[in-house]
Amino acid sequence: MLTPDVPSSLPFRDRRTALIVAGILLILIGALSGCMAALIPVGLLLANLVAPDGRAGAVHVPDVRSITMGVVLYLLVALLFVWLGVGSIRARRWVRSIALSVAWMWLIMGAISLASFILTAGDIEATIAASMQAQGQGKSLDTSTLATIAAVAVVASAAFIAIFFIALPLAMVLFYQSRHVQATLVHYNPQPGWTDRVPVIVLATSLGLALGVISMPVGLLYGVMPFFGTLLEGPAAWAAILVSTLILAALAWGIYRQSVVAWWATVLLSALAAVSTILTFSRVEFIEVYRHMGLAEHDLAILREQRMLQSPFVVVSTLVMTIAWLIFLVAIRKHFCPESCKR
Repeated sequence: MLTPDVPSSLPFRDRRTALIVAGILLILIGALSGCMAALIPVGLLLANLVAPDGRAGAVHVPDVRSITMGVVLYLLVALLFVWLGVGSIRARRWVRSIALSVAWMWLIMGAISLASFILTAGDIEATIAASMQAQGQGKSLDTSTLATIAAVAVVASAAFIAIFFIALPLAMVLFYQSRHVQATLVHYNPQPGWTDRVPVIVLATSLGLALGVISMPVGLLYGVMPFFGTLLEGPAAWAAILVSTLILAALAWGIYRQSVVAWWATVLLSALAAVSTILTFSRVEFIEVYRHMGLAEHDLAILREQRMLQSPFVVVSTLVMTIAWLIFLVAIRKHFCPESCKR
């Protein structure tokens, strides 16, 4: 495709150079994620070759499921950011809609993660200190030193979340939201694409549901799923996960098509999913999910100390996030009227 000639004076600020720089940064993020995918198996294998008291030689079988899940996650993130980076460098107009969708989801998840981390920082600090003692790393250290090390680790973790899950996606939103960036992309890539068929907010909603399509099959590795007051296991859980995946795929496509039926189905099924989660963890301790996933008793004992993994916290957070999600769906209802669907 030929690049349009750039006139001497444009009615907007040409952001082509900034798009190239942003693209390079996105590719670097993708490369970093790819490196993490390569390091996860190595790290887990090394960790399983070390005994709890810090001595090498006690060989344990690595959790292949955890390795697989981590590697696949980081590889998908790597491919996504490299794809976005190349699109930004080439000034493809689709990159703005996809980048904004990804950045907003990234920012929202980061805000939730940071808020949860701050609320449970005390528990996390105590867990770090207890874990160090259990692994024999703190035998030569007194209690106050262990507490200081744990506090530093918590602060560093909070700073990491703030930078990589708040600052970076926020910068991404501010950059690609610019009308000058939008005009530059339209100028260099005049032909509308599939991302231009719907408003960005609708595309982001569809991609958010598509993210569920990708993440749901992870449950197949563990064979456990909460379902209206109980935990499904084995074939029953696998069947429920597969059905849920297919439903999410249909909803993602329907939302992209701006189907009113898909909007209503998303509202009703979101409410049902929340009722199922709240009902289940009002009766079953959330930590039981990890027990069914095969975690060792030592790991379960550490996780029990985390308020974020206790049933009351899970129930309340599910209720709050579901209400926020339903309010969001009501706010975008106007994009699913018959007039917009006929465009």
